[in-house]
Amino acid sequence: MDAGLVTRLRDPSIDLAKRYRQFMAKRPDLTSTSTATRFNGHVTQLKVWIGRLEAIKAPWPDILFAFTQVQRHYLELEAFLEYMEVRQPLMNSEEYGKILLPAALLIGAVTNTVVVVEEFAKAGVPVWLIRPIEQFTDDTRIDAVTNPYPPEALDIELAPWRGHKTLVWNRAADHPQRHDNLMLFAREFLSYTDFGRTSTIRDTIERPPAVPSLGNDYSATAGPSRAVEAAKPPPGRKQKPHYPPHPPKPRINLHPHDINHFKPNPNAMAPIMMEAWVHGLSTVTVTKEKVSMNFAEGDNGYIFPPISVFIPFQVDGNLKPRHLKLLHAYLTHSDILILRLSPRNNPTSLLRGNWDLLLGPERSNPTSIPPSTTSTATADDEPKAKKTKVEKLVKRRQNLQTILAEWTNEYDVESNARNESLAWASEQLPKDRWPHDRVVERILYEINEINFRWEFRMLDRKMVNPNISYVAHEDLITRCFPSSSFKGEGGADHTSVKYTTAWSGLSSPDDKERRQYVLALCRVIAHWHRCPDAINKALKCAESDVDFLAVEKLCASFYCKSFFYYFARAPSVPHRTAIDPEIYLMP
Repeated sequence: MDAGLVTRLRDPSIDLAKRYRQFMAKRPDLTSTSTATRFNGHVTQLKVWIGRLEAIKAPWPDILFAFTQVQRHYLELEAFLEYMEVRQPLMNSEEYGKILLPAALLIGAVTNTVVVVEEFAKAGVPVWLIRPIEQFTDDTRIDAVTNPYPPEALDIELAPWRGHKTLVWNRAADHPQRHDNLMLFAREFLSYTDFGRTSTIRDTIERPPAVPSLGNDYSATAGPSRAVEAAKPPPGRKQKPHYPPHPPKPRINLHPHDINHFKPNPNAMAPIMMEAWVHGLSTVTVTKEKVSMNFAEGDNGYIFPPISVFIPFQVDGNLKPRHLKLLHAYLTHSDILILRLSPRNNPTSLLRGNWDLLLGPERSNPTSIPPSTTSTATADDEPKAKKTKVEKLVKRRQNLQTILAEWTNEYDVESNARNESLAWASEQLPKDRWPHDRVVERILYEINEINFRWEFRMLDRKMVNPNISYVAHEDLITRCFPSSSFKGEGGADHTSVKYTTAWSGLSSPDDKERRQYVLALCRVIAHWHRCPDAINKALKCAESDVDFLAVEKLCASFYCKSFFYYFARAPSVPHRTAIDPEIYLMP
């Protein structure tokens, strides 16, 4: 979305958020109430959705949905402030409240009683009257009269809907999560072309055949003599040879490349890992015994390419031309990769090697791939030659790049009509050489930060106590990340990452500025299983009495150990750039 249009949304939203904070500072009695929890969430979500509009390209339906979300949270927040600052003081005043109660306590009514209309009119509350016009008195003020359409003018087909029957909400009508569920349901409804409009597809689906019952299995019900015959193989069929059992497959293999991620990347273009998180990674015992028994193959994948794909640990600064092509491929498809991270798409993670194949070009020496001998085999009894390791690698690359093409067609329909140069942050990057080291560092910071924010939510889903309120906890998570639109404030997610926040949030080199984000991180971890007592104790103390550097290291250590337990690899952790991101650099 155009930056100028987003500014027209962001500026009044900033003023509204300031107004809300000033009001809450005057009303400390509301701090611990559900009202504060709900509207704190509206402020945070307002920041998140404005950040999403600014951060990435998106198709028109996604832009429209993001705009409606900004509008919804803005109007909810503004209505709350208007009620609390204007309406409620008026209702509580002696000269107004005592005379006009109980009508003044209501927000509106639909009635057929004139007396009720008069009481609501005195209180200034909207009211709709359903009554013949001749029954009004001369003292009644009528602003407008609307005639309903006659029944014969309405063409409405009263037929049962044969579409989706999912129950959207079955709890209290005033619960704030009800609005989120309705919005998600509406989004899901609009994303299907055949969703609830016709039953053609559903009616063509045949029911599966019935499962055979045990009563038809005569071999199980036959007598002893027939059971022995049933156990014999049928004549003319060879018995399979009996092979000795294979050794059990190892539950997990810790790859050396994954173990390298437990230490900072030494490359000069890599962003700098924060000191507390260097300590956190160093406290992890990297052994198979420290991994959950529920770990499954593929759980250690990355939802976004790790920075070691572009600058590996073992190159010692000597990057190959292929690494530059990998970076170019990422910049070309970055918006598509971010759009697929929407929770409604249920994205799957890829191993580090698969990200290399997904973004990497074809090998420059195709003659190194031996020709397959399967096409020359004509005899039926001649065994087929097994594929070599190189052939399998080529096949994997082709499959993964097919997936990338499918993502492009799904999330960026207009990509074929555009002929864009290699651009990043409104700058044109050179195609024949590496950009400035600090520009590469900023690009890699964004990649790492997106991974960190997504992995934070992945671990939170594993660790959070199920009894915790979803709305309040979600608000705490988004406050852990700095907003790119509201400078100096928390409230962002993985889709609104910009390099301008490389010295903000948990990546800030200023200990005092980092405090509020460390405190937000503590509040999230306090809702996790096996949370260290020292973190809960720090939340109960005054901020001046807390050693935030020690608490930050404790949070980082607990986070890294928990992540390795569930995902068997090192997590992506906060990094920062070497110089202030506000300083302009030529690419």
